[in-house]
Amino acid sequence: MTLAVAIPVWNDASGLSTLLAQIGKMGCFDQLVVVDDGSDQAVALSHPELLSEQEDLQAILLRNESSKGAGQARNRALEVVTCEHLVFFDSDDLFTAEFPRLWRQLAGRVFDFCIYKHHDSRVLDRGDRGQMVLDAALWRLAGCAVGELQELSGQAVIKLAETANYPWNKIYRTNFLREQGLRFSEIPVHNDIAMHWDSFSRASVILASDRVAATHIVQSGGQRLTNRRSVDRLRVFEPLRHVADEIRTQHGNCSDLMLAFLRFSSGLIDWVRGNITEELRPDLDRKTAGFLDQVLEENVFPWLSRADPILALRLTLLMVQGEK
Repeated sequence: MTLAVAIPVWNDASGLSTLLAQIGKMGCFDQLVVVDDGSDQAVALSHPELLSEQEDLQAILLRNESSKGAGQARNRALEVVTCEHLVFFDSDDLFTAEFPRLWRQLAGRVFDFCIYKHHDSRVLDRGDRGQMVLDAALWRLAGCAVGELQELSGQAVIKLAETANYPWNKIYRTNFLREQGLRFSEIPVHNDIAMHWDSFSRASVILASDRVAATHIVQSGGQRLTNRRSVDRLRVFEPLRHVADEIRTQHGNCSDLMLAFLRFSSGLIDWVRGNITEELRPDLDRKTAGFLDQVLEENVFPWLSRADPILALRLTLLMVQGEK
């Protein structure tokens, strides 16, 4: 089993250098693909610790002359990966010592992807450890909060599909992504929603590990995608519509996965509304109503009202708000 790590980077030479030094010491990667997404000053792969610690690591550096977004950068990296397995990672996050242990534990296992737990810096800043409250609760509901490596089935798949849509908390089988034609959305933000949900929709074998194998670092302010409050946020409905169509095709309108997706969508729309400028909110509300009107077609709403009446009410209120 061989493993590649793909890293998009934009104006974060310092974070990339720290991550490369860590990767050089881990000894579990066979290939490194860095995509410089049009940084003002081109990045380099000359970190001494990376080169000295793991001489057999194949390092590839690609560059976009202008920024095309993290989604496009990850898709470009996927095109050149030659390893059997792949993890997408961000230049401003870090692995933990549990990642190489997890990789050794996966030896000989056949799977489409393995999802693992992470630390969130907002939780660490409060003096605690682990994930944000909602994600931690979903892992407990899935029965995966403890117990090490396990194969998911039934409601465990549904619960973990509803977790935050991160690109870096999964180890993928490369040919699974290629055979299924899975890609990241090439839009400025929200580019990992489709990949996350399509993975859960299409995978035959999903593994989950309670090992905390990464640390997600959230910074207030700055140029991180999380902090963008612009009109780019309104493009969230492009991947949401894609996912709704995918679930409808693969699992049906009235499936457990569709229910989880609708629950996720309502929470995400609320989050977006709180993270855009006030003048954009009426447009968001209108787009929300249009999206929900399309998804909650004639036979879906009666089913939703029986399956989760509170969610049905919540979505109704979102629709009404957008139709004012």
